[in-house]
Amino acid sequence: MPVTAGGGLQRSDHCEWIVAGVVPAGRPSMPRSLTVTEVTDTSVSLRWSRPETDGGKPITRYVVEKRDPAKSTYIPVGTTSDTGSEFRVIRLVAGNEYVLRVSAENEVGVGEPAELSQGITAKSPYCKHIPSRMY
Repeated sequence: MPVTAGGGLQRSDHCEWIVAGVVPAGRPSMPRSLTVTEVTDTSVSLRWSRPETDGGKPITRYVVEKRDPAKSTYIPVGTTSDTGSEFRVIRLVAGNEYVLRVSAENEVGVGEPAELSQGITAKSPYCKHIPSRMY
């Protein structure tokens, strides 16, 4: 038979303590509505909305990562503050394609990332085509 202690704690016959009504904190869910707001030959600007849930702890920052579409490993490119919802990925190479993602982080850890549905090619907004070689 469980014995109730103060603060909603219960002790069962098996000497286990159960915290009644307390859900442990977890990692945040993925940011919502990740979109590209600008593309240049050396940068890509991103915008997103806060995750649906912060995991029970306040979001401390957002982590932005990139990868080459031919590879599986992501490279961190920067972080924003807890209120940040925009980031400019810089130092990209014109003509190269990049896969970008953003994750929310709290004191428990980094949540699942929101990833763009397709790769983005760094290119001038004024050029339709970047030649592969000049003659």
